[in-house]
Amino acid sequence: MAEGHLSLGGVFAFISYSGYVTGPIMMLLNLRIFFSAIIPSAERLFQILGLEEEPDAGKLKVEQDRGIQIEYRQVSYAYENGRSILKGADIKIAQGEKVAIVGENGSGKTTFLNLLLRFLEPQEGEITVNGTNISEIEADSYRGLFAVVDQAPYLFSGTIRENIDLDLRTDREAFLRACEKSGADSFIAKLPEKEECVIGQNGSMLSGG
Repeated sequence: MAEGHLSLGGVFAFISYSGYVTGPIMMLLNLRIFFSAIIPSAERLFQILGLEEEPDAGKLKVEQDRGIQIEYRQVSYAYENGRSILKGADIKIAQGEKVAIVGENGSGKTTFLNLLLRFLEPQEGEITVNGTNISEIEADSYRGLFAVVDQAPYLFSGTIRENIDLDLRTDREAFLRACEKSGADSFIAKLPEKEECVIGQNGSMLSGG
């Protein structure tokens, strides 16, 4: 600038160099917005990291060569409010047997399943597999007996193959058998990309029908 005048080149130079000053300032101002977005996720992450490790005193493996029989023996469970959900439940379930647990809302169907999967522990009685209390069986070995389809299943943002075979270690023949048994094969066959179709978070890229 000379004598109150600014040349055209000076204007361009001023605009160019001002970016070096305003850029970092804007970044600092945006940090607050950035951190406000990640704090809830960080809190949830730390909640998960802070969870106590599931105790597993079981040492035994499940022997499946002679079949599986699950038995509830006088199983009772009540929540903290003291309301008894299950009281003295007795049931035997043999391998290959089809059993429906029916009842009104709050009658204990979900509790029954959570006890079976060892998400809850019976307060009275015991649950056995082939006569062995399930608390004496290694959790991984025991839970390997089950496949659970929840009433509100969660779908990952990936392909159909990745959602069915999470670690992608299953050979294609076994994968196709699983699709056939679950009834998903006819649905997958209609998709242009078959099992490589990307379904989006919770199936958001699939048709609602």
